[in-house]
Amino acid sequence: MFSLARQLTSKSIPELQVAFFVFSHRGRMAVTLFLPTVLARLADSGTLRSEGNTVGEVVANISGRYPELAPRLRDAQGDPYAFVTFYLNDEDIRFTGSFQSPVKDGDELTIVPAIAGG
Repeated sequence: MFSLARQLTSKSIPELQVAFFVFSHRGRMAVTLFLPTVLARLADSGTLRSEGNTVGEVVANISGRYPELAPRLRDAQGDPYAFVTFYLNDEDIRFTGSFQSPVKDGDELTIVPAIAGG
């Protein structure tokens, strides 16, 4: 079914392109992810778009697309590191459900790693 939809959308028929986008993204929320400069060098930029229903799904999506970034966002079990803080719309996810925190379309996720020094 997807191959047929892809063939149809390649014909530049706007209605089919929109229908395919809606069908393929149904139930997944679009989230903007902001990375600090130290992590942005491992991705295409400091601002990424991702999808998911929870913060964990958004991070898993980004981790799959940028494998070098993955071990800096979560541990081997897929859990957040204690020294990396995730803010969902300026709220620390440690107090809202961690990676199980639900996301809505248009949410913003900011990642702030701990910085050592003196």
